Amino acid sequence: GYVVAQRQTRVACQILGRIAEMKVKEGDTVKADALLFRIEDAALQATASAARSRSLAAHARVQSATANLAVLKLQLARDQELASKQVGQASAAEDRLEQVHAAEATLEAAKLEADAVDEEYRQSNVQLGYAEVHAPFAGIVLGKPLDVGELVGTFTEKPAVELCDPSTLRAEIDVPEKRLDRVRIGGPVEIVLDAFPESRF
Repeated sequence: GYVVAQRQTRVACQILGRIAEMKVKEGDTVKADALLFRIEDAALQATASAARSRSLAAHARVQSATANLAVLKLQLARDQELASKQVGQASAAEDRLEQVHAAEATLEAAKLEADAVDEEYRQSNVQLGYAEVHAPFAGIVLGKPLDVGELVGTFTEKPAVELCDPSTLRAEIDVPEKRLDRVRIGGPVEIVLDAFPESRF
């Protein structure tokens, strides 16, 4: 049979990219959540920066629309007061009321736009977070990881890093059919490994 880790993984990346920095090598022991590698993220940084600029601009439009609505409401109150005292024309107050309604609609549209751009900004930050890949659990790096410049992603054939948890090693034994009658639950077992023939477990 074989000694097999029950907990092992082939770590790739959620987005396609080229490795910019590999932080581990074969045989390294890593802690849970340790940084394994980074992919090139210049395009992701630019996307996040552009989304942030759009978010700031959208919130500025919300502030401008809010201020404009406040001014129009003050003017409406003044026009209505003048109309009630028959100093001003009632039509002026009615026109101002329409302006207030239009400004309210503009403010609501600006808020919805700001919410949409904020969501876009959050999404771009999530994508940017995928540029750094961390260890899902503590373990040992198996095999040679990919080199800087190599392509990695969910659809590439080779994972960037293979990781196993040595605390979950188990001996998986193949027993010939003719000897199955000798197997008992809780029975004694002695294991000799090819790598350590002088030791018995």
